[in-house]
This record gives sequence, structure tokens and C-alpha cells, in this order.
Amino acid sequence: MDERMQAYETKMGKTLNALESELTTIRAGRANPHILDKLTVDYYGAPTPLQQVANISVPEARMIQIQPWESSMIKAIEKSPHIFSVSSKMIQMYHPELIDSAGDLYTLMGWGVCRGTGRPVSNYTKADQIFTACAGAAIYRRSAFSKIGLFDENHFAYLEDIDVGYRAKIYGYKNTYCPTALVYHVGSGTSGSKYNSFKVKLSARNNIYLNYKNMPFLQLVLNFIPLFLGCVVKYLFFMRKGFGEDYACGIKEGLSHAREQKKVAFKLRHLPNYILIEFELILHTLSYARDWFRRKLFKK
Repeated sequence: MDERMQAYETKMGKTLNALESELTTIRAGRANPHILDKLTVDYYGAPTPLQQVANISVPEARMIQIQPWESSMIKAIEKSPHIFSVSSKMIQMYHPELIDSAGDLYTLMGWGVCRGTGRPVSNYTKADQIFTACAGAAIYRRSAFSKIGLFDENHFAYLEDIDVGYRAKIYGYKNTYCPTALVYHVGSGTSGSKYNSFKVKLSARNNIYLNYKNMPFLQLVLNFIPLFLGCVVKYLFFMRKGFGEDYACGIKEGLSHAREQKKVAFKLRHLPNYILIEFELILHTLSYARDWFRRKLFKK
């Protein structure tokens, strides 16, 4: 008897939920945004619920306002079919006078760099090409995922945006930066702090995955020394912060499971893209070194 009552309660609960959902779409004396819940729009060839591409609000009793999310980024990605992603200008939530990221760069030492971090928001005012978009606030070309693959679930939490953007560059796509797309961002919101065991370990592990998956064997050999030095420097840095063991554990896990990851298959037609990427890694390394010296030694 109890089992039958429980089954009826479950069915009745679903019925009431369905009824409640239908009632919310009924027009009354005041504008109701829920009447648009079932409305879909064509979004890059796919029918998509309106609330997934726009903010819907009721500013007045008889008015519904539909505001598409960041139209400037849409315009930026529509400039060329070869653009895979567009990164926004991310501003530090608690220090709104400072930039959090103006797109991501990547170096020969295997370090991901948030371009412009800590700089006044008056900087980085021009559209530019970047290595990859920061997924904290970015737009991606849906059709490209069928060629390059989706975000890697094994790249959980950190560096997944550099991984997918790197992959896109191998296939000949570009990643760009849109300075008029402004987003306030809380850094390390997932883990709760700038440095912690969770973040340090996963970042170290994912860094190994990132290089193994996207660099062909010869490129890994070519960059072995700077990549190794990058790991040593970071280990020493995290030792001073009290997370050296976590970093070493992440590196060990990455090396142990690297071969289980889906490596980008080398294709001869992508060779020019690999050469261009290597050139970019060199430039970003030199740029990062110059910026570090200016900040640390000359306080600029």
C-alpha cells in the first residue's frame, strides 16, 4: 500500500509541477517573462531557448525587455569564419580599476598567462589576436567543435580554455580579444583563494595534459628544456607558498595518466600552424619576461 501511495504521490507531484509551469506562461495584467520560456531562436544554425542567449526582464508593468548577451562579442566573432573564440575584457570584481584578463597567452615554459592582469582598465583598448580566450567570459564558434572536439572533461577546472583554444589553433582557427565586452570577474571563485591545494594540484596535472595532448613528439623534444625549467621554477615558487608537495603530486599524476588523454593527431597539413604556434610561444615567453622585469625591477 505504501509503495502504491508513494508512486501516486510521485505522479501527482509531476502533474502539479507541469501545471505550475503552464500557469506561469499565462498572460495577466502585468507583463510575465515566463511566456517566453518555450520560445526558441535560431542561434548559429541551432534552435536555442531564448533565455540562453539573452537577459529577459520586466522594467515596467506592461513591458518585457529582451537584451542579447554581449552583442559586441557576436559582431567580433562574425568578422571571419576562421575565428574560433572571442575573449572579453575581464575586470576584477573587487578592484574595478584593474584588469583581471584581456585574453590568455601561453609560453615555452608551459605557463598560462592572463594578459593584462593587474593593469589599469585604461589599457588594452584595441581588438587584438590572442593565444586563447579565457573561458570565464568568452564566445565560441559552435561549428568548430565538430572538427576539433569539445572541452575535455579530464581537463577539469583549470587550463581547459587554453587546451581547447590551442587545439583550435592547430586546426587553423584564430582567437581574438574584444575590448568593448566588459565583464566583472571574481578570480578563483571555484576554489576560493588564489593558492590552495585543490588549485595547485589540478593546475599542475592539467599543465602536463595540455602539453602532451597538443604538442607533437618533436615539438615536445624541442621544448623539453624550457618546459622542464618551467616546472622547476613553479615547484620552487609553490614550496615557498607551502604547496610544493601538492604541485609535485599534480605533476606526478599528470605524467602517470598523460598517455590516457586524447592527443591531437599530427597531420602534415597542420605543419604551418604548428610552426606559427611555436613562434607565438617564443614571443609570449619574451613578452612575459620583459613584463616581469618591468614590474619587479622597475615597478612599472
